[in-house]
Amino acid sequence: MRWRLLGFAVATAFWPGLLSDALVPRWAVIAVGIPLVSRLDPRALGWPLCGLLVWFLSLAALSLIGAPDRLTGVMDLIFILILCATFIAGAGLDDLDDVMLGLGAGLAVSSVLAVGQWYGWNPVARGSGSPPGLFFNGEVLAELAALIFVWAAVRPRWLIAGIALVPIVICQSRVGALAVAVGLLYAWRPKSWLLSGTIVVAIGVVGFLAIFLLGQDKFGSAGNRIVVWLGMIEALTPLGRGLGWTITALPREQFVHSDALQAVLEVGYGAVALAIIPVLAFWGDRGNRAERALFAAVCVEVVVSFPLHVPASGFLAALVAGLLVGRGGMVCGGESDSRGQTIVGAQRHPGFAYGVRGSGGFGRRVVSVRSDASTGAGVHPAG
Repeated sequence: MRWRLLGFAVATAFWPGLLSDALVPRWAVIAVGIPLVSRLDPRALGWPLCGLLVWFLSLAALSLIGAPDRLTGVMDLIFILILCATFIAGAGLDDLDDVMLGLGAGLAVSSVLAVGQWYGWNPVARGSGSPPGLFFNGEVLAELAALIFVWAAVRPRWLIAGIALVPIVICQSRVGALAVAVGLLYAWRPKSWLLSGTIVVAIGVVGFLAIFLLGQDKFGSAGNRIVVWLGMIEALTPLGRGLGWTITALPREQFVHSDALQAVLEVGYGAVALAIIPVLAFWGDRGNRAERALFAAVCVEVVVSFPLHVPASGFLAALVAGLLVGRGGMVCGGESDSRGQTIVGAQRHPGFAYGVRGSGGFGRRVVSVRSDASTGAGVHPAG
């Protein structure tokens, strides 16, 4: 229930009157909420991946030396720390059901507002463009809705899927539509490689045509995004330009529209090490089909948009990534073991459980719990 409440709060946190009314409140909710709902136990992630986080955080901190605007850079570093904590919290989860139900309920508020904004009823003072609900703009709303839709359609949770579909349709987000297509293809891909390849080509063709079919604004923004990408690739340096450099170099854009490219641009070539996270996520066997499809959609948005710079989608991306590369939660309980020793903790992970033994007293038997029925049933003694 705590995760459900946090998910709802992240999706609805909004403070009218603030300069960043849709961003700052959500970052604050995540920063306060994550320690309240999670033990933030690095053992659930594993020391190698913790070392990867330390590596990236060190590079990010060192990049501030050459940052053109250190205040902006420090703020970005704080947001990165919040996402790292969320990543560790995700590693301690066994599934995303609770948090996704909360996010879906919170998204319903923005979906209702988006419909009203589409017809001119706007109780929340916002700028022009696609209806944003309670978010920064319509594109941000649609991209978060796309991630939630993929999970809900595959799980399935049809009510949440219907709620998430509303902003995707109203805002006509190409990135959101692409993320949905890739996520659903990953979940329900055919066994034939030829058919899978044909579908991928079809998605690419439809996406390309959508640039022209959705109006002059979409065509212009697509061309502008390509120009930005090419310019930022030329600006790459081994040690990075420093956190916050992008907003100084591109004050109108503010983002590179590719979190993957922006990480390497600002932090340096060492940020490429983060690519090990999706490799481990897809290579491993953690998570159910809906969660893995959700992560596939996240990867699409990380490459062609900036979900990690937006608190709600960044929160969800960090959680699902942590879950897929982590080991699950810590549980213990039961009865005395044969050695007269106490097991004080056990790792929940598909296929095994292990504990930390204490001396003296009555022992307790460790159990590993699998929440996804597809990986096995029930509770298994760790014997």
